[in-house]
Amino acid sequence: MPSPSSSRNAFPRPPKHAANSGARGQKSGRKRRTPLDRPFRHQTLRRALVFNAAHSNLVFVTDVDAGAAAVRVALTAQKGTTTLSTTAGLTFSTGDGTNDQYLIFTGTLSNVNAAMNGMQFKPTTNYTGAASLKIIS
Repeated sequence: MPSPSSSRNAFPRPPKHAANSGARGQKSGRKRRTPLDRPFRHQTLRRALVFNAAHSNLVFVTDVDAGAAAVRVALTAQKGTTTLSTTAGLTFSTGDGTNDQYLIFTGTLSNVNAAMNGMQFKPTTNYTGAASLKIIS
């Protein structure tokens, strides 16, 4: 198995303790994982990586206090670009939703989650190494 810094591993595996919830040094039976926690081999990312329920890697935002109010989302793609599946109902302050390294947009939870269902991360051409997609809401 290649090391996390190997050029064959585009998304390094997180440390074993990172997936465990609970206090430091304690292990819990409950684990939290996001689609981005899983390693993806470089050969997988020669094409766009699609985030959706069909691929079991859906990315979504929840906010119990938002109701019908707009939420703000910031996406940063390091060593690649992001394309949303739709821009309907979104207002952009950075980017336009197509092949963007940086995106900041607002919309209802429904519109934001619709845009991220089918969102694509496209790696930088001929890049080998770690890449990331950071989401802040």
